[in-house]
Amino acid sequence: MIIGRTGLGLGAQRVRSEPMTDEFPTLPNGLIYAWRLDGKGGAKQLDWDEVKVSEGRPDAPIWVHLDLNIEGAIDWIREDAGFDGWIADALVRPGTRPRVVPYAGGVLVIVRGVNLNEGAEPEDMISLRMWAEGGWLITLRSRKLRAVVAMREALQRGDGPTGTASMLSFLLHDLATRAGDVIDDLEEQSERIETEIDENGRGREIADRLADLRRRMMGLKRYLRPQRDAVVLLASEKLDWMPDDERVRIREAGDRFTRRVEDLETLREEMQVSQDELTAGFNERLNQRMYVLAIVSAVFMPLGFVAGVFGMNVKIPGEGSQGGFVAVSVLMVALAVGVLAWMKRRGWF
Repeated sequence: MIIGRTGLGLGAQRVRSEPMTDEFPTLPNGLIYAWRLDGKGGAKQLDWDEVKVSEGRPDAPIWVHLDLNIEGAIDWIREDAGFDGWIADALVRPGTRPRVVPYAGGVLVIVRGVNLNEGAEPEDMISLRMWAEGGWLITLRSRKLRAVVAMREALQRGDGPTGTASMLSFLLHDLATRAGDVIDDLEEQSERIETEIDENGRGREIADRLADLRRRMMGLKRYLRPQRDAVVLLASEKLDWMPDDERVRIREAGDRFTRRVEDLETLREEMQVSQDELTAGFNERLNQRMYVLAIVSAVFMPLGFVAGVFGMNVKIPGEGSQGGFVAVSVLMVALAVGVLAWMKRRGWF
């Protein structure tokens, strides 16, 4: 596929929603920024006109980063970029899952990154859609993603990627690193909860925290598992613009995702053990309370029987006697002591 069937036109200028700023103002056509790599770790920022001059297969790799919140970016992907229909749909379709699809010398890469934006939940992972081919990397996002910002900053410092494959490996490694940091934090929280359960084993607040931790873990696992498979597939593809050293780095990124998925599996098992311990503690306390109630009921059952007999509206022995109440009281105390002694002898408490 050749980028720019009709050039990088401005497209329609309808704004679908408020764009997320990234220090660089998003243009009406959806461009956040574009860079031409110098092959030494640095890059020069380009505008639309400079990118249009480079359409086709440029002399130096070009990275174009677009905002999916801008309809102009969607229009360009669908109408002007020269993508086949199904590729364009995959790049702009909402609710994507991680996958890798090689096609016509390029590759469609859709991955997810943890959401580290202020006030957001990390497990609400952000989709990053990419098309890579010789000389081009086109990325699209709807929310700010730290991995993309990190690559732009590396290029500005002069120690960033040097080519298309290098940009892919950079992004994948950064995504794996940040996902790993979030998973490490979940593991620390799980260990603290387990310690609290061992110390007191009670508290509705602990149960709520454990449930929230499991929800967060499931949110990460939902995307990291297919992402692992996608990155492993990417490393196995034979693309003429991907050198062997970058293929090795992408394979290493796949291994890191694999290890993190395994960490999530282990974490799930640990949380299940913690949940079982918490449930066992709840059940034990419930059983103890029910046991106390059963003992009290057993003690007062014969006392209630005696009280019921002497409370009948019929003539009974001792009625009207001054010592009747004392005798009945002594009888009831004796019955209570007897029942308790019998239970003790049976080993009930």
